[in-house]
Parts: sequence; C-alpha cells; structure tokens
Amino acid sequence: AVKKKADPKAIKFQLQTGEYAQLHPKSVNADRGEYDTCWMGYASMLKTRGTFLMNCTVVRPFDILLFGGTRMEVSHTDQILTIDDWIEFKASAKVAAIVRAIRRQFDLVLQQKISRPDLEIHSSPLFSFIVSLLSS
Repeated sequence: AVKKKADPKAIKFQLQTGEYAQLHPKSVNADRGEYDTCWMGYASMLKTRGTFLMNCTVVRPFDILLFGGTRMEVSHTDQILTIDDWIEFKASAKVAAIVRAIRRQFDLVLQQKISRPDLEIHSSPLFSFIVSLLSS
C-alpha cells in the first residue's frame, strides 16, 4: 500500500479554546499535507470565513516538554503529565520527575547565562543532553 498524503485544506489543529483552525493558504507549511507531529506553534491567527494560523512551525513533543508552558503538573495515579492545564502527555511518575528536573536545571542555567552573558554553557552536560535529545 502507498501512503496517501492528506489534503492540506482538510487538516485542522485544535486550539486551547477547543476551536479548530487551519493553516493559512500562504503559510509555508500549508501545502505539506503531512506532519511528523500533531503540534503546531504559531505567532498569529486570522479570523475570516474560518480561523487560520499564520507564521507557524511544527513543534515536537520534546519541545513542549522541555520549553512549553509555565506550569507542569503530574498525576501519578493516571500517569499523566499536564502542561498549563491543557497539554497532556502519558508519562510514568519516573519520566515526569526526570522531565521536571531537566526543566528546572535548564531554567537555572538560562538564569545564570542571562546574569552572566559571558558564561559558556554550550559545553555543559545538560546543554549537550538537550541538544542531542532535540536533534534525534
């Protein structure tokens, strides 16, 4: 069987509000019809006869887990990791704890870099780990 590309106009992304949006026809991503993730980050939205996302980029789950949102909660019994009360990932308590620890450490490194711009961070083990994770 040959995998058939979806009609780009038929692909819709659910927004945090529950509303659905399509990629604007002039978006660079509009004609792809196939994405390796179900997440899309966008800078602007246009509402006309429908809701359209503009200035957008594909966002992978690791991107969201490491950099997304401001609040992370873990339900150990349900094994759900939730970011900002709406983005949910299935994760064991151990995995959720690791993700939380990586985020905290990375936030500390970034705070240090901001206060000391000359600080070299690209050779730190944490930075190397995050780069390799996002590159895979």
